[in-house]
Amino acid sequence: MKKLTKTFAILLVLVLTTVLCAVPAFAYTASYDLLSKKADEVASPWSISYANFYNIDSTKGEDMLNVGNNTYEYGGKVMFSFSTLKGRNAVGRIIVNPLLIKNKELTYNWMLDLESENIANVKQKFEKFWEKDVAVIGTAYPDTGMVVVISARVDISGMNKDNLVAYSYNAENNTYALINKANCTVDDMGFVSLQTTKGGYIIITEAAK
Repeated sequence: MKKLTKTFAILLVLVLTTVLCAVPAFAYTASYDLLSKKADEVASPWSISYANFYNIDSTKGEDMLNVGNNTYEYGGKVMFSFSTLKGRNAVGRIIVNPLLIKNKELTYNWMLDLESENIANVKQKFEKFWEKDVAVIGTAYPDTGMVVVISARVDISGMNKDNLVAYSYNAENNTYALINKANCTVDDMGFVSLQTTKGGYIIITEAAK
């Protein structure tokens, strides 16, 4: 883990002491019944299916794990896809394998923050600190210990999209670390995707030459 300089630490603490993710209007809770209903609608024996949810800010780990296990018992495997909407358009997505839930006691917020004041401040500080362009994705859950796939439409126009790396940033203790095997990719619609076990802020930038 690496620490930012003392000056950056003071500035970041002033602006990043609380919320990780600004929740848009019309956020919803995904209850066990909703998770189960969606899983049943898409589940298919001996194949991987995706159950889609939108603006979900509260889901119990125990409910996700139970639905995943129930589906698996019938020969199927359901992945949960949690999209964050801006208006009618998806601007971000987290894909979760419920069978990998490690802490079923937690309640997870699967919203992504891409444009709050916190995001702008993190972006400004890291661009000044590193002297290069960055894009920032804010998550609202802690480090999970399970691999999730995050996709977000962020501005990487000043970067080489074939040479991207990702870092996790913990605002509470002001440390950042390279996400090994993030496998950053960019699709035709401009979504940057990566895999990680980390929560907090995700910093996308161009790898050092």
